[in-house]
Amino acid sequence: MHNRHARALKHFLSPSGVFISYSHKDGFQTASLISEKLRNKGYRVFLDTGLRQGKFDIQLYDKISQSQDFVIIVTNGLLTSYNHSESWAYKEAVDALKKRKNILPMMCSDEAWPSLMPEPLKELPLYQDIKLDQRRYFKESVNKLISYLHSYPVLKYQKTVIYSTLILAILSISSYYGLKKLSEPVCIEQANLMTSQMGKLNLALKQTKEIRAEWIAFYTQFHNTDKHSERETIVSSYKKELVHRREEITLLKNAQSTFQLNNYETIMLQIGGISKAEIEAFHQAAYPLSMDDINQYINILENYVTLGVPSVSLGNNESEFSYILHSINAVYYNYMALMVKMPPKATELYHEASKRWGELPINLHANCTSSDYEHLGDIEMEKAQESLMLLGDILNTQHLLLDKEQERLDNIKKQVARIEALKEDIKKTEKELGNKTDKVVAIQKRIIKECEFAPQDSPQDKWGKILRIANIMNDKIKSEKQLSDTNLTPDLTSLDLLQELNKRFDQYNRECPDDELHISSLQAFYNNAQKTQTPINGVLYIGTQHGEPHPILEIGDIIIKRNGMNINSADDFREAKKLSDTDKITFIRQDNGEFKEMTEENPKNNLLIGLLKIKLTK
Repeated sequence: MHNRHARALKHFLSPSGVFISYSHKDGFQTASLISEKLRNKGYRVFLDTGLRQGKFDIQLYDKISQSQDFVIIVTNGLLTSYNHSESWAYKEAVDALKKRKNILPMMCSDEAWPSLMPEPLKELPLYQDIKLDQRRYFKESVNKLISYLHSYPVLKYQKTVIYSTLILAILSISSYYGLKKLSEPVCIEQANLMTSQMGKLNLALKQTKEIRAEWIAFYTQFHNTDKHSERETIVSSYKKELVHRREEITLLKNAQSTFQLNNYETIMLQIGGISKAEIEAFHQAAYPLSMDDINQYINILENYVTLGVPSVSLGNNESEFSYILHSINAVYYNYMALMVKMPPKATELYHEASKRWGELPINLHANCTSSDYEHLGDIEMEKAQESLMLLGDILNTQHLLLDKEQERLDNIKKQVARIEALKEDIKKTEKELGNKTDKVVAIQKRIIKECEFAPQDSPQDKWGKILRIANIMNDKIKSEKQLSDTNLTPDLTSLDLLQELNKRFDQYNRECPDDELHISSLQAFYNNAQKTQTPINGVLYIGTQHGEPHPILEIGDIIIKRNGMNINSADDFREAKKLSDTDKITFIRQDNGEFKEMTEENPKNNLLIGLLKIKLTK
C-alpha cells in the first residue's frame, strides 16, 4: 500500500498534461479532434488557441514545462514551418527536446520526416511515431496514442494519495447504505448544476439553428439581386442580426455556473460511482468549448460577408452547423451517462426541465444504461468528427480560392500604386503645362493688342492682322483638344479669339467697302471652324488672273485639296498642279448656312488665292 501511494504521489507532484503542437495552416482540425478526445478521457490538454493574453512566449513555454507529453501533429505545413527558426512550431519542438518530454509524433496521411532536419530538431525522427488515419481508423490511432502517454487522467492518482485514507476510515465506521444516503445531497447539487448547464446548451443550440436558417435566407436574398444599393441594405441588416446573435451567445456564456468541488464533495461523488474527472469533462465540453464553437461559427459567417458571400459559404455553413449539433448531442449523452448513475432524487429537476428542451434528443434512446449513453456519445462525436473533416476539405478549397483572390488583390494594389504614381506625374506635367500655357497666353494677348487696326494701316496691313489672329485661333483650337482631358482652363479661348476676328471683320468692312475679297464667306468659315473645333486649312479663292468668272469656283470658296494633296499655302497650290494632267480641286462652299465639300475638274484657268493664316502648315 505504501509503495502504491508513493508512486501516485510522485505522479501527482510531477508535471501532468498533454501539449499538442501543430501547424495553424493545416493541422488545426486534427489537433482539435485529438484534444477533444483526450479531454473526454479526463486528460489535461494544452492548445495554443487559449494563449492570447499577456506574454505569449512565456505562457507557451510554461505550458510545455507543465506537460509530460508533447504530441506533434505532423503535416506538410508543420514540416514547412520547421525550416524557419522563428516559427512557433519550431520553438515548441526545440523546447520540448531540451526539457526531455515524452515526444509522440502523429504522422498524418503519407507524411514522413525529411532526410535533412534542422540541427536542433535532428532527434525528432528517432521517436516512435503513430500513423494517423483521419477517416477510417482515427479512434484506434487516438487509443494507441493514449497507450503511449506518460500523463494520467485527472484524479486517477490524486484520489489514491489524498482520499484513500479518508475513504478507508469512513468505510470502517459506516455501512455502504449509509454512505449512499450521505452522498445524496452532493449528487443532487451536482446533478442540478449540470441540468442547468444543459438547459443553457439547449437555448444555445436553438440560437445555432436560427443562425443557420438566417444565413441560408441571407445568401438567397443577396444573390437574387445584382443591384449594389439593394445588396448594401441586405448586408447591413444581416450584420445587425449577427451582432444580436453574438450578444445572445455571450449572455449564455456569461451565465455559466461556477463549478468547484471540495474534498468531501469529491469523496461523496465517488461513493455514488461518479468521478470528479467525469464532471470536469462535462463542464469543459459544455462551457466554454460549445459556446466558443458557436462564436467561431459567427466569426466565419462575418468573414464570408466581407468576402462577398461566396458560394462555398453554403457548404461551410452546413458543416459548421452539423459539427456544433453533433458536439452538443455528444455532451447531452455524456450528461445522461452521469445522470443514470445519480440517485432518483438527483434526477427530479432533470425530469421537469427536460420537458422544455425542444432542441436536444431527449425522446430518443430512453431508459439506457450509462454505458449505452457513453456509446451514443461516441457515435455523435464520430459524426462531429466527420463534419469537421468535411469542413477541413471545404476550408482547404477556400484557402486556395482566397490565395488566388489575394493574388488578384495584390495585383490590383500594384496597379493602383502605378496609377497613383501616374497621377502625380500628370499633376506635375499639368503644372508645367499650365505655366507654359500662361506664358503663351500672355504672348497671344500681346499679339492681339498689336493687331488692333491703326489709321495708317493699308487694306493689306489690316488683312495681315486678321490672318495673324486667325492663326492664333487655329493654334488655340488644336491646344483645346489636347487640354480637354486635363484640369487646365486657360483664360484665353478660341471663342475669345473668334470674337476678336469678328470685330476686325466688321471694322474691315466699314473701312474697306470696295475690297474684292468675299469677307462674309471667309468670316462664316472662321466661325464654323471655331464652332466645330476644326483646324483651319486651305486657301481662299478670290478670283482669276484676268477677272473673268470661273466656271466652277465662286469667290469665297475655300480650296483644301488639289489633285489629292492638302493645300495650306500658295506653294502647295503650285506644286499640287504638277501631280496630274487633269487638275482636280476639292473645295468648301457655304450654301444656306451650311458648308459643303465638293471636288471638280478645274479648266485651264489661272486662279488667284488668298491665305487663311500666316503660319503655314505642311
